[in-house]
Amino acid sequence: KNTHSLVLVYKGNLINAVFHSSSGGRTEYSGSVWRKQLPYLVSVKDFDQHSPHYRWELEFSPDKLSKYFPEIGILESIKILNSSETNRILKVEIKGPKGVSLLSGKELRKRLGLKSTLASFELKPVKVSQDNSELIYESDNAWSLDDPFKRSKSYKFDSFSAKVYPPPVPFQLLEPLPILQAPSKPLQYVLKIIGSGAGHGVGMSQWGANGLAKKGASFKDILTHYYRGAKIVPY
Repeated sequence: KNTHSLVLVYKGNLINAVFHSSSGGRTEYSGSVWRKQLPYLVSVKDFDQHSPHYRWELEFSPDKLSKYFPEIGILESIKILNSSETNRILKVEIKGPKGVSLLSGKELRKRLGLKSTLASFELKPVKVSQDNSELIYESDNAWSLDDPFKRSKSYKFDSFSAKVYPPPVPFQLLEPLPILQAPSKPLQYVLKIIGSGAGHGVGMSQWGANGLAKKGASFKDILTHYYRGAKIVPY
């Protein structure tokens, strides 16, 4: 359909139609990312389960982490102090031999090159072989990605129906590292980061809009879903 001359407004004013790639299941409130909470930029269910960024993982060795966090030296512990309603990281505490540092979720994402701040941490102990030639993973409680969307429910959305999947598995906080003593086979740690989505998560999700369109939603349905309370009018 022709969208020529159409605009999105809220109470008569043009909206700030921000967007991102993929939210990881639920979009974010603008006030959790920026200073202002706009009434039309609230958290809504997303339809981005087919996004290549819906789930992602990264691993960092202690050597790499010491370069990303030079102010604390070798990372000894990392803890989420504050998170948004959608579980995105707002503030973390990192500790090392040189001290303690507080970082915002934005700063953490920037330093580590994360796709988003919707992430959790896991320590994976690795054992160095006697000849130091290989690292052997010894974690028994690794977070599983085996089909986390087995159960879905039908969701009625105006003129179309869609499948909505359960939210991501609850994220676990990372506990401080234990003191280890194993001189014959020294233990090392790999910091594993399990995340969801790509981008700040506010406004329209591009992969979510794609998912809704494939289910038969019109452009009006999609826009009014992601920009709540906004109206589409001729300019």
